[in-house]
Amino acid sequence: MEDGISATSKEFFEPNLYLFDAYPGGIGFSEPLYRAHELLLAKTRELIAGCGCESGCPSCVGPAGDLAPCAKEAALAILDRVCG
Repeated sequence: MEDGISATSKEFFEPNLYLFDAYPGGIGFSEPLYRAHELLLAKTRELIAGCGCESGCPSCVGPAGDLAPCAKEAALAILDRVCG
């Protein structure tokens, strides 16, 4: 994946990971959520890896209009590094 990123774009690249919940109004930032962050990240990786899509879809990595061509691959690479 890194081969496809030019040196210039690496300078400005800032990876982001967003977790969306289905709770009305969202669960927000909370101490219990922080304590569960390892489980949330592991389950997020499990959900994305288990999705049957090829390169990412609204069910696993977000709205279709916001997806890069390798969104699923990138999300899994970030999660692999974060989760160890």
